[in-house]
Amino acid sequence: MRVVSRFPRQAWSRRGGDSALPLSAVVAAVVLSGIVFLLLWAAAIVVLKYGSQLRGDLFLILALVSLVGTLAAFLGVLRSREQAFPLCEVGSVCAIVTTLYFAVPILNFIAGGMKFTFLSDSRLFVANPTSLEVAAVSWRSVVYLMSFGVAYLVVRGGASAASVRIRNPGAEKTVVLVLTLLALGVLVASIEMLYGVSFDPSYENLRAGVGLVTQLPYEMQQVMHNVRGMFFLAKQGVLFLLLLHWKRPVLRYFAIAWLLLEVVSTVVRQGARTEAVLLLLTAALLYHRVVRPLAFVRVCVGGAILLVGIVLFGFVRDIQGGLSGGLAADVSVLAMMNEFQSLFATTFDLWQRRNALGELPWTLYMSEILMLIPGQLLPFRKIDPSLWYLEQLGLQDSQVGFMFGVLSQAILGVDWLELMVRGTVLGCVLGLIHRWYVKRSQRFEVTLLYVFLCVWSYYTVRAATFYFVYPVVYRFLPFLFIVWFGEAILRGALRNHEAGGEYSTHPALHS
Repeated sequence: MRVVSRFPRQAWSRRGGDSALPLSAVVAAVVLSGIVFLLLWAAAIVVLKYGSQLRGDLFLILALVSLVGTLAAFLGVLRSREQAFPLCEVGSVCAIVTTLYFAVPILNFIAGGMKFTFLSDSRLFVANPTSLEVAAVSWRSVVYLMSFGVAYLVVRGGASAASVRIRNPGAEKTVVLVLTLLALGVLVASIEMLYGVSFDPSYENLRAGVGLVTQLPYEMQQVMHNVRGMFFLAKQGVLFLLLLHWKRPVLRYFAIAWLLLEVVSTVVRQGARTEAVLLLLTAALLYHRVVRPLAFVRVCVGGAILLVGIVLFGFVRDIQGGLSGGLAADVSVLAMMNEFQSLFATTFDLWQRRNALGELPWTLYMSEILMLIPGQLLPFRKIDPSLWYLEQLGLQDSQVGFMFGVLSQAILGVDWLELMVRGTVLGCVLGLIHRWYVKRSQRFEVTLLYVFLCVWSYYTVRAATFYFVYPVVYRFLPFLFIVWFGEAILRGALRNHEAGGEYSTHPALHS
């Protein structure tokens, strides 16, 4: 049978799609969320109207506590439904990453003595915000996270895939996945050698403008951007295969060595860390799903080590003098610049500029839809929000890049209300995706897509809310077609070979 019991199930929880919460629980959740929103609105009004008479430090700490408390409550509810820590779930991954992006800048500010230091993001150091100003932006993140959490829990219900085994993909699919990985790797390497560029340059070369992919013809940039993404997806697929055969020592050691090589090469190259981090996250999610569930303590310890490594690597890579320079300047390591802080800096900068930006281009609000359409097919200019922001700073021709997240989107829109709507809609969408996955979770391709969405869910906070639709359309679907097509060809070739073998060994059939 495909279904085996891995965890004890609660009496009210049902497998698959027939797992919606009782109506009373839904009503209670809606009422509770309404009360919470009213309290948040009241707190926001008090902060904005009477902030000068109150200590901003208190409101900032309350925002941090609210973020952590919301995440803890969210994961606690999922834990009670799954009877295990919900690591390999799109909602929990999205909530954890979202909380990190919102909470780490607050911790940086507190660690710096309620200020951003000269080793923080330069925009924040120059702005020198007060704790009340930081709190005013941070409370928006609380509203967004709570909106997402309530919507996801209600829509998700009790649907669980924890007890469903994944079917073996078969020899044909295994061969095709490995060949696809090799073919895409050869294609990427060939383009790099022919044009003298690098799709994963060191930050030193990036700042110097050496070997950048912008040297390629524009159409080739568009194609190779997604080919490079499919190459990473092929890595995820092959890693999935290795974890499905984890009990085989040779394959297990090969997977571990491969992951270590990815990390070491990233550190030595001093380039982007995204692919290595996402591959490690993929390994953790799939290990939890197909090998054995990871305990909460192990997840926390492993996550903390990974987070510290990400932050320290980024600081050593980006700051002249590295970590030793920061320590010599007597600045807390927890206050130094990182990508979480950079995202907050963009949000805070736009929050300060919001009344001086003038009329915004309408295409800015449609970026999530327009990004799916090649610019050559549009009769107007397609605007990427992050590039638009660089234009506002006069840095459009530099090699600098800043993230443009969901809080920045809302500040340019209808602010608090938009955050509620975005959080609620995203929670509903991911909840429906989880329910869809549970009904099909025994299939290899479906689980690969689900883990792909888990990994890319961090873009819902550091980029457009529905940015993850783009890699699904332009990377996962073409990759899946290649695999299916290759599998069909291989299966047909094997059948012809078998038929030919039978024909040649039975000459009597010739008559």
